[in-house]
Amino acid sequence: MRAITPTLRAAATRWGGRAAITAEVQDRRTRWVLTRHTVGASMGTDMAFCGGGLGDAGLHRVAVDASGQVLYCRVRDLAAPAEWTAWAVLASGACPGGDVALAVVDGAARHLRLCYAAPDGAGGYAVRCLESADGGAHWSAGPDVVRSLAVRPWVAADGAMALYTHDGRVVARSASLGGSWSAENVWAAAGPHDGLAGIGAALDAAACVLHLAVAAEGKVRGGTLDTASGTWTGPTNIAPGGDGLVTGASMVAEPAVEVVGGRCFVSWIDRFDGSPAWVQPVVAVTSDGVHYGEEVALALGAETHRRVALAHCVDGGVIYAANERCAACHVVYGGATAEGTTRHVLADLPVARYRRATAEMGGRVRVEVPNPSGVYDGPGRGGSPAEPVRPLSTLIVRRGYITPLGAEVVALEPHYIVSARTVQGMRTHPTGGDIGRMVIDAVDGWGLLGLWRPQESLTWEGATIAWLLGELCARVGLRFRSDDPAYHRPVPRFTVTATTTASEACRRLLRLAGGMVRFEGDGAMRGLTLLGHAPEPSDVGRSGEIAVGAFGVGLPEGTSFRVYGHPAAGATTAGEVSYLSMDLGLRMHVHHTDYGLADAGMAAAARDDLWLRAHMAQRSERVTIPLRPELEMWDRIRLYPSGAAILPGDRERRLIAIAEEWDAARGRYLSRLSLGGV
Repeated sequence: MRAITPTLRAAATRWGGRAAITAEVQDRRTRWVLTRHTVGASMGTDMAFCGGGLGDAGLHRVAVDASGQVLYCRVRDLAAPAEWTAWAVLASGACPGGDVALAVVDGAARHLRLCYAAPDGAGGYAVRCLESADGGAHWSAGPDVVRSLAVRPWVAADGAMALYTHDGRVVARSASLGGSWSAENVWAAAGPHDGLAGIGAALDAAACVLHLAVAAEGKVRGGTLDTASGTWTGPTNIAPGGDGLVTGASMVAEPAVEVVGGRCFVSWIDRFDGSPAWVQPVVAVTSDGVHYGEEVALALGAETHRRVALAHCVDGGVIYAANERCAACHVVYGGATAEGTTRHVLADLPVARYRRATAEMGGRVRVEVPNPSGVYDGPGRGGSPAEPVRPLSTLIVRRGYITPLGAEVVALEPHYIVSARTVQGMRTHPTGGDIGRMVIDAVDGWGLLGLWRPQESLTWEGATIAWLLGELCARVGLRFRSDDPAYHRPVPRFTVTATTTASEACRRLLRLAGGMVRFEGDGAMRGLTLLGHAPEPSDVGRSGEIAVGAFGVGLPEGTSFRVYGHPAAGATTAGEVSYLSMDLGLRMHVHHTDYGLADAGMAAAARDDLWLRAHMAQRSERVTIPLRPELEMWDRIRLYPSGAAILPGDRERRLIAIAEEWDAARGRYLSRLSLGGV
């Protein structure tokens, strides 16, 4: 139950209160827009922003061509196509088509370092570097990072750090501009890898943490390096995910990394040489460095697909993704520019009509916004007031009442737009007049989870239920949290097939925990267990506000429960609710089998959940009351109907479904609650 003031509670428990309801749309998706496209890309590149100013974007790009020339260009005007490929030769002698990386060593001083793979002249390979102390105007050779490597290395760099591959592992060294390189720091926990296919790195300077990505053996793995202590963390699987092996025809290559605020973006080339074959540049993002998601396929064409470099323009609030000839950009939500805020948020929308329906399997809302003069025509159209109103944008509905303290409202948990349209010719004003409406339909987090399936079967070994729920939620941009011990039990083996949605997989995990969830105000999924969830009951009907009530009994889903988990772990249990069987005059068996139940405790939790749901089903009640903005799924309700419909000692119920309605023209502002036993 959400916290509200006494004045709001008083208004919500009596009919005739003055409704206060508004809506807001926030476009928080990591959408990308193609900014330039030219055919023929084949070189590996890298890029970074440094030293820009008025009329100068300060984008620096580097590449190595097929003849081993090291190339550089500076893009001052991001809208000028010719500047993106105005390459100048800085050096020769690199490995033809070899790897290259660009680091901003010191942004304030405009110090840059370019690292590249080259033959060392003695039959091996080296990582060489070029340095600039004036923002790319002049370059000179710096000391080699390493020599005498037996295999041509992959390279990455950011800040003072340079990284390269050696004997199947990633090695880091650091140096100031023109300084000597530190001793090698080997990422011992990652590798040795067979078939290394690229590395990427980006520095979070504020946290002194270098974020890394490594492509090898068909997977992209991530980790971090604390630049102060030299401590590594990870690796964790980024793509395709899971702990199992990938098919031999599957390959990922040449990752790139960029840090934007508290989020880390990783791009890579996703390739499959089987049937059907594909090759696709991809980018994903993480907020916690562990769970990656919001994967996007980038329409960056190429003759030969190489690394999609990433660079963040802090002043513009934009992150760019580019290969040699094509580029796309994403305007960061809440970025540095006022334009970014305007294009992402449509606030304080008046609401003429609103409907909500929320149950355990998911929820939907519909909002109808008056559209005078067609101001909201063209939802999602660039440059229009309704530009943020796009599929999967976040819809926030705030509803409440006008009280002596003013407009007191409570925000509903976020929903995600599935359709938006402007409807013309609707006579919606009480005095007449053709004003039209913008109609927005949205689903809750369950609907969002139902949109994702893995591109191949994924298996995890020994992860906890909470970790797995966090992994699945991250795939669509959600988070999971729970303090309940039931969610922190490990699952020996958990598989999500290519035909299983994240929603279906999450529901299976909830059955393993014997739990249920609801979505919180920030959109996070909160894990609960019914046996442990006992908030203070909220009174309904004390003021005689129940307009319609239906009170009675229902048929439980079983009386005898058998749970069969992993046979080698003793994860089996049985329970009999004999008083239900006696009352019904029938014994009803329920058998539940899931080898993911790893021990007797998990089996008991699943059994208790089945029993409690059967107990809840014994009551089947519905009430219509003034809209109650504080109520949430699974809250406890204390009913006070008129007459003897409910005995005084049997008032508590569990809230199992919520419907809400607001209709300004009809003056309807109400909640319909569906209730089960406690």
